[in-house]
Amino acid sequence: MNRSRALLGLGAAAAAPFVPALARADDLPLRMATINIDSTAQPYYAEDGGFFKAAGLKVDFQQFNNGQAIAAAVAGGALDIAVSNIVALTQAHARSIPFVIVAPGALYLASDPTTLMMVPKGSAINGPRDLAGKTVACNGINGIPEYCIRAWVDKNGGDSTTMKFVEMNFAQMMDALGSARVDAATVTEPFITEAKSTGRAIGAPFDACAPRFLLDVFIATRDWAQANHETVRRFQTANAQTATWANHNQDKTAAILIKYTKLPEATVRTMRRAVFAEKWNVAEAQPLVDLTAKYGNVPRFAIEEMLYRG
Repeated sequence: MNRSRALLGLGAAAAAPFVPALARADDLPLRMATINIDSTAQPYYAEDGGFFKAAGLKVDFQQFNNGQAIAAAVAGGALDIAVSNIVALTQAHARSIPFVIVAPGALYLASDPTTLMMVPKGSAINGPRDLAGKTVACNGINGIPEYCIRAWVDKNGGDSTTMKFVEMNFAQMMDALGSARVDAATVTEPFITEAKSTGRAIGAPFDACAPRFLLDVFIATRDWAQANHETVRRFQTANAQTATWANHNQDKTAAILIKYTKLPEATVRTMRRAVFAEKWNVAEAQPLVDLTAKYGNVPRFAIEEMLYRG
């Protein structure tokens, strides 16, 4: 069964194909950026699904490799709206960078995790407590993977302060696991299937943050949002419609994901797919802020303070 149907229920209206609207004379320009992975591909689904066009937006896309570069481009005025993870946003808030959240993005669901902790097949490590004193690879230091791993180890009787974290991209992780150059690695879709050829999963460290929480949000600077309220409103409309459509039409979004990421069709069709928040929920947005405050040594704050309200 399609996992979004099991999680969210499938209505006839949501399942119906979306018919793109024709371009209008009052289409507003929007400079956007995202990263070419499923959890941040919602803008691509909005573009190819016709939701941006229907909302009266003409979007200029840029592609970035990481959230830090995206945030810098938004802060510098090179981008209008872009995806950012909540850890990076919490760190930016601590530096008084005037970002606002204009819409929610992808969710993490413990019921169907898209990130797993992998160890070499011959490893004696069987759970988070065994990771104390070990070397763990992740795709970002001082980011979501590291903080979730630390919480997972500490909550299960280990000591995360004894661990060593090394930053690697996912291709490097595959090689490091196969040669046992690291004790463990956090692997995210679409790389989990490949990682299972040389490693085995011992759990889902993101579960230690919360069983359901918001991974990503769409941000702008406060000044830009206030000066472009109508563009923000149209984006929010398109984003909410896209989330509902994408959650119920993963067969259609798979084709779009393949188009933009060039991933093999077999990989996309079998991987666990992202689920997107269909509306803002502060209870889903706060867990990563709290985790970042604990492990990132930054002040805790109520993330709702950053929500753009027009």
